Amino acid sequence: MICRGYDIDQMLNAAVRSVSAFGTSDLVTHEEAVSELPRSTVKTAEFIRSLKRYVAGDDSTIKARFDKKFKPSKSLPDLTIDYAVGPWVVQVTSLPATEKQASHTQLESQSKLFEIEVLRGEFDGNNISPVLLINEDVLSQSPSEQAVENASRMMERLIQLAKSRDVEVMTAATPEQAASLVKALT
Repeated sequence: MICRGYDIDQMLNAAVRSVSAFGTSDLVTHEEAVSELPRSTVKTAEFIRSLKRYVAGDDSTIKARFDKKFKPSKSLPDLTIDYAVGPWVVQVTSLPATEKQASHTQLESQSKLFEIEVLRGEFDGNNISPVLLINEDVLSQSPSEQAVENASRMMERLIQLAKSRDVEVMTAATPEQAASLVKALT
């Protein structure tokens, strides 16, 4: 006996009816999987965590500047800005070390540039100063010539995209370097 007052047939029947109320079990599990998609690559997320540690330390006021959520309007999804202080909005991305990482990096950076554009459009009357901070560690730390070549190509592309959208580009090879750049914005 699994539960008091219910036999196995009754429990299975209740489970089937519950899933049927929400659609198929594939739909229920697919929606959960979609909601767990990260907005940054693992490499960028780790870079941001380290950056936050170097910039904020234990200061909760400065920590609150990271992962800022904005709800532009009811018709648009929430936007997340990696770091925001005053007019400065900073989105962080990383250069890829492999061909496989390149497509994920491109999607990440384009998504973050798009969020800047949407935010800029929503704050049309307010002046914001957008920045794309690029983690360029691959250019100085990679033992592979191919990795450096892939990263260099992506860097050129990101710079062109950012310039076309009037977004300032900052680069740093370490979170410590990035922290000094971010601290200078305040």
